[in-house]
Amino acid sequence: MSQTQYLAALNHHRAGQLAHAEALYQQVLAANPKHADALHMLGVVYYQTSRSELAVNSIAQALAIHPKNTDYLNHYGLSLRAAGQPEAAIRNFQQAVLLQPKDLDIQFNLANTLLTLERFEEAAGYYRRILRVMPKNDDVREALCHCLTSLGNQAHGLGNFIQAEACFAEALLFNANDTAIYYNLGNAERELGKAA
Repeated sequence: MSQTQYLAALNHHRAGQLAHAEALYQQVLAANPKHADALHMLGVVYYQTSRSELAVNSIAQALAIHPKNTDYLNHYGLSLRAAGQPEAAIRNFQQAVLLQPKDLDIQFNLANTLLTLERFEEAAGYYRRILRVMPKNDDVREALCHCLTSLGNQAHGLGNFIQAEACFAEALLFNANDTAIYYNLGNAERELGKAA
């Protein structure tokens, strides 16, 4: 019976009927408190309805049952980030990437979390990996360009003009129409004595 209810909950969830899905997931868990998928998906509902602490708690219970499930780990990382725990989210995403190195969704979530902490170089590495597989993904191209520009600005501020030049030149590959990048590249090259 609980599996039938779980499948019904999943159908409501997919249809965007989150309140119905939540109620059915809770019924499944009342009958079977160790139903890992129901714990996980209830956590996803909590995450989608901005109840991140409840999401963290529910998905953590699912992970206690299946600690190597990368879907659980991915949603747990998102919930941790939403709950204001970005460092824990990063560790979680890194664990998921180790288990599933080709999962681009996990890598994108990891890169975005690194970006929020201004860990631009690490984030750029993951965005580059994603672009090797999906070279036309505009969101990733834009995020990588932002990382490179920010990294270039940091390098320039520290007087590392060679790194700044390299970052701005690479950023132009992803946004050749951004005049600010040209300006910053020109400044770095001026500092390097490349007047021409």
